[in-house]
Amino acid sequence: LGYGYKFDDKFGAKVTLDVGKNSGGSQYTAFLKVASLSYKASEQLTLDAGMIGAKNFKFMEKAWGKRYIEKSALDKNKWANSADVGVSGTYKISNMFSIDAQMVNGEGYKNTQDSDGLFRTGAGITIKLNDKLSGRIFVDNVPTANDSSVYDEQTITTGALVYKNKNYVLGAEMSKMENQDNLVSDIKRDLVSLYASINMGYYNFFDRRDILSTDDEDVNETHTLIQNGDGTFQIFGVERELTKGLKISANMQST
Repeated sequence: LGYGYKFDDKFGAKVTLDVGKNSGGSQYTAFLKVASLSYKASEQLTLDAGMIGAKNFKFMEKAWGKRYIEKSALDKNKWANSADVGVSGTYKISNMFSIDAQMVNGEGYKNTQDSDGLFRTGAGITIKLNDKLSGRIFVDNVPTANDSSVYDEQTITTGALVYKNKNYVLGAEMSKMENQDNLVSDIKRDLVSLYASINMGYYNFFDRRDILSTDDEDVNETHTLIQNGDGTFQIFGVERELTKGLKISANMQST
């Protein structure tokens, strides 16, 4: 549930509520997900502040387009938050290139800032090669307050590519996490998400496969490890739009 209002040509505001599980065990708790003020400084530059929508996986989430069925891979595996308190900016270099950056508290929209007071930062570039093919690279950094050689910033690097025309959509996203939980390690985690859909009249058929794996990159060789959450997730099904803004879907999910 959301509402947006445009004050004038430069200023606008947006409020979005979300319903989910809270720390007390309730399955249906309403949260304020987005409460942001947007300022269009120029035709190229837009700034947002407040409880803002994060930019980590919006590109692939838009291509997936079925968050009401399942979250996108980074969101589902809790590698990033969909919204957070902070500031962000987007600059359109040309019709082909745009860059963006954000600085957020790193706790998501369901939690307040922790005692460390550190900020999670990120920056990305989006390339639109033509009306059908576009790509994006985004780097996310989580700092640490521990002043020790065994701790360092956690980094997630994501690359995504989407091809879209009138009848079908193809999407691929690959993310690599280094120094998980800010611990210095040779262990890397990889998250791959592949997606396809085809439009056949009133019905849209779709298939998505996520693969989460862990590697220990030694000096001499790479060893495959198993960590919590590693494995595959697949979802396929059919969707129909009954009217504008109202869709239904029959689907199957497996892990």
